[in-house]
Amino acid sequence: MLGEMQSSFHSRLTRLESKVCNTPRTDNRTPNSPTQSPPDPALGSPNPSHPASYAAAAPQPSQRSSLPTQPSKPSPHRLPEPVRFVVRFHSSSPAAPDRTIPKIISDDVDRELASIPTAKDLQVIGSHWNHSGNCILAFPPHTALSLLRDHIPSIRKAMGLSSQQTISHDAPWSKIISIGSFCPHES
Repeated sequence: MLGEMQSSFHSRLTRLESKVCNTPRTDNRTPNSPTQSPPDPALGSPNPSHPASYAAAAPQPSQRSSLPTQPSKPSPHRLPEPVRFVVRFHSSSPAAPDRTIPKIISDDVDRELASIPTAKDLQVIGSHWNHSGNCILAFPPHTALSLLRDHIPSIRKAMGLSSQQTISHDAPWSKIISIGSFCPHES
C-alpha cells in the first residue's frame, strides 16, 4: 500500500512540475525503484573510506551551463548609507558613565559647523558610542568627504578633543575568512 501511495504521489508531483515549468518530464523510475540515484562517476567513489574531494564534487563548467536557472528576483531598493566619521580615543577613551550624551555631541558639532560659512551645509544626523569606546558621527549620505575632512579641526574644537584623538572616515572593513592555517616555516 505504501508503494502505491508513493507511486501516486510521485506521478502527481511530476504532472504538477510539468505544468509549472511548461516542460514535459519523463519519469524513468518504476514504483519500487530506490529514491537514491546511482553514483555519478564525476563525483568520485561513494565508498566512505575514500570520500570525494570538494573539487570532485563541484559542478564542472559543462555541468553548470546545463543547470536550469531561475529568473533573478528584483533586489529591494536600499537606502544610501550615511557618511560616518569615527573619533578614536585610543587609550584615553572616557569611561561609559563619563561619556557625553550623543545628542549633546551632535548639537555641539552642529552649532560649531553652523558658525562657519564654508560648513553651512554640514550637519550631524546622529552620533553614538560604539563598544570600543569610540564616538561615531553620522552625516547625510550626500555629504562630500572632502568638505568633512576640511572641517575636522572644527569638529575637534566642538568636542573638546586634543590632538591625540584621531578623527577619520569610518569606511567598512573587508572580511576575509581563512580556513585552516598557513605557516611558511612548516613543510
